[in-house]
Amino acid sequence: MAEGRSNVGIARELTVTVAAEALHTSTVHRDGQLVPEELLGVEVPVDPGEHVIDFETADGSHAQQRVLLAKREHKTIVLGFAKPREVVQRAAVKVPAAAVRRSVSPWVYVTGGVGVAGVLTGSIAGLLAIRDKRTVDNECVASACSPRGKDAADAARLEATVSTVGFGVGFAGLITSAILYAVDGSRADARVTPRRGWSVVAISPAVVGVGAAF
Repeated sequence: MAEGRSNVGIARELTVTVAAEALHTSTVHRDGQLVPEELLGVEVPVDPGEHVIDFETADGSHAQQRVLLAKREHKTIVLGFAKPREVVQRAAVKVPAAAVRRSVSPWVYVTGGVGVAGVLTGSIAGLLAIRDKRTVDNECVASACSPRGKDAADAARLEATVSTVGFGVGFAGLITSAILYAVDGSRADARVTPRRGWSVVAISPAVVGVGAAF
């Protein structure tokens, strides 16, 4: 009973996952018990110690592996993959989102702020230009303008220029921010690895016992 109490809250999780192409044409047993298909790919709590995983494909090929699960360990058993590289990629995909922290460059916010400010400036200047253009239409006949119409015409030309530049800078800033964000995301994905205490074991008729610890 004391041992049972000491193990409360100690993580011992085992995930058995099968390649999609072999999912419906193979059977998996853990310690002699059939693993239901709905539990494949799901992390489940198990007792610490040794466990026996049997994997059999539709053509009768069979592979067996004994895995040892220690206290506080998370282990993923990958079935049906022939290449070790695929094993690591499969395990990386299974890392919980909470284990990955995305780092965003401050330049993403700087360029994004510049983009928003540029679009806002362009919008305001454009609205002012439209307002002054209406004044020009009312105060000018052909090339003859009243003093108020002339002032409005000069202001409209300046505001139109500011609007064009503002939109240009704004869109450039937003596009740059989006590119930087995407680059940061790809770098974060490249750095994704399972947390400490995670390990991977591959089992298939072609590859048995390829392991990776993190």
